[in-house]
Amino acid sequence: MSRYTQTLFACLVIVSGFIHCDTKETSDRKRTSTRPDFSLTVSDPVSVTAGQDIQIPVVITRQNGFAESIALSLGGGLHGIDASFAPAETLGNSSILTLTVSQSTTPQTVTYFVQGKSTNIQHAAAINVEILPIQNVVTISGKVVDLGRQPVSAVAVHIDGVDTATDGEGRFEITGVAPPYNVVVRRYGPDEIHIYKGLTRVDPILQLTNLLQTGSQQTTIAGNLTGGNGYPQSPNTITVVGFASTTGFGSTVLFPSQGPSYGPLLTAWYGSSGDSGVLYALQWTFDESLLPISYTGYTTQTVDVVNGTPSTNVNLTLTPVQTTYISGDITVAPGYQVESKTLWVQLGNRSAIPILIDGSSDLGFTYASPATERALGLQVATTSAGRRSTHYIANIAPGTLESFAPPAAPIPTFPLANQTDITPSTLFSWVPYQNSVHVLTMTATSAPTFVVYTGATTTDLHDLVDINFPLPAATAYTWNIIGVGAYDNLDAFASTDGGVHFFGHPSDVFWGESEAVTFSTQ
Repeated sequence: MSRYTQTLFACLVIVSGFIHCDTKETSDRKRTSTRPDFSLTVSDPVSVTAGQDIQIPVVITRQNGFAESIALSLGGGLHGIDASFAPAETLGNSSILTLTVSQSTTPQTVTYFVQGKSTNIQHAAAINVEILPIQNVVTISGKVVDLGRQPVSAVAVHIDGVDTATDGEGRFEITGVAPPYNVVVRRYGPDEIHIYKGLTRVDPILQLTNLLQTGSQQTTIAGNLTGGNGYPQSPNTITVVGFASTTGFGSTVLFPSQGPSYGPLLTAWYGSSGDSGVLYALQWTFDESLLPISYTGYTTQTVDVVNGTPSTNVNLTLTPVQTTYISGDITVAPGYQVESKTLWVQLGNRSAIPILIDGSSDLGFTYASPATERALGLQVATTSAGRRSTHYIANIAPGTLESFAPPAAPIPTFPLANQTDITPSTLFSWVPYQNSVHVLTMTATSAPTFVVYTGATTTDLHDLVDINFPLPAATAYTWNIIGVGAYDNLDAFASTDGGVHFFGHPSDVFWGESEAVTFSTQ
C-alpha cells in the first residue's frame, strides 16, 4: 500500500467526515472558497532517535480574514511517544509540536495527524515520523571564540539539558550528548543568545560572529622613513605601515605632504605581555580616481613589542619594488550591480592593507599591484534592493586573471515586515544563499540579541524555552539573514578552519547579507 493510500485511509478512520486531511493530493482538489478558513502545514517526513525529542513547527495559514482561536491536538501514532503543543491553542500563525520518544520504542515509521479545531471548522495534516535506533552518546569538547577566533571566557553553554561555562581559554566539555544536537551560548553584558542548530561533531568551534574583542595587550610604534619617493611625500603618493604577528595587528597611513616620520602606530595583540611581529611599509602613487599607478617602495622589519611600552625610533628604509598587474572579470546575479572592488595585501591572520577601493560598476578590471612576498586578495561587492553579496578571493599571485561570481543574497520570507505576535515557536524562513551556512540575527533597542546558526533554510527560537529564557514581550525586533560560504554544512562551519573570515586575510569568502525586516513579539 502506498504512503498516500495509507495516509488517506488513516484520515478516514481517525477523523470524522467533516474534518479535512491536508495531504497534497487532497489539497490540490479543494475548490476555491471565499469563506474564512485555515490550513495546517507540517514538515513531513521527520525522524527522531529513540530516547530523544523533536520539535516540529506547525504553520497555520489563515485565509479570508479567519481570526478565531485554533485548538491543536494530535491523533494516530503509537504508545511510548508523548506529545505537546506550545501553544496548544492559538490566535497566531504557528505552534511547536514536541514529540518525546521513550528509549524502549521500537524503530519504525509512525503516522500522526496534527489536528486543528475552531468553533465550526477542523483540519488535519499528516506527518510520518521515523523512529531511529538509539545512538551512542558522545562527549562534546568545544571552544567558544570571537570573530577574530580568539577565546571567549565565562559564557554559559547549554546542550541537551546540561549547563556549563567556558574557561579562560574559551573551552567547555559536556558528556552524554546524542548527536545531532543544538548548542545554546549565552553571553552577558550585553545579553546575547547564540544558538548552533544540528551539530554532530564532537569538537565544535563556536564562533560568536557579532563579537570582536580588542587585543588584550597594546602599545605604539613610531619612527622615520627613508627611501621610496622621498619625504615629505608628493601630492599623489601614499604610504601604509602595518604590523602583523600571529595574533597582532595595527596600521597607520602617511598621506601626501606627510613624512618622513610615521606613527604612533597603535598595535594590539593577544596573549603574553610581549610579542614579536613584522612591520611592513608599502608606498605607491595614485591617479585622480585614487587607483594605484606604480609602487615606489617596500620594506619589512622584525620588531619586538611590550605591552604599555612604546617602541620609538623604529626606522624603516623602503627599497624599490616592481609593479605588476592583476586582472579579472565579474559575473553578477540577476538584478545585481557591482558596488565596489577592493584590493588587499595580506599581512597576517588579522592584518591587511587595502591598497585600492574602486567604486565603479565595471565588470572587468586591471589593477597595478606590488610584486612582494605577500599574497594579494581581491573583494568584489554587489548590491540589489538593500541586499549585498560579496566574493573574496585570497592568495592571488601578481599577473593572474581571476573570475568572480557573487551569488544572489538570501531573502527573508517569514516573518514579513511589521508582522506581529512572533513567539519562540514562530518558524523563520528565507531563500538560501548558495553553498553556505546561514546566520540569523535579531536585534532590538535595550533588549537581548539572538543569533542562530544553521545549515537549513528555516529555524525557530524554541531553544529559548529549554533554557527558560523568555522572548521579550511586545518588543520591536529587526532580523536579517547572512549566508557565509562556501560550507557544505554547519559541522564544516564549526571546524578549526571554518567560521567567518575577514576580508583581506588568507581564506576565500562568500558573504551574502539580506535586507533588514522589522517585526514585533507577542
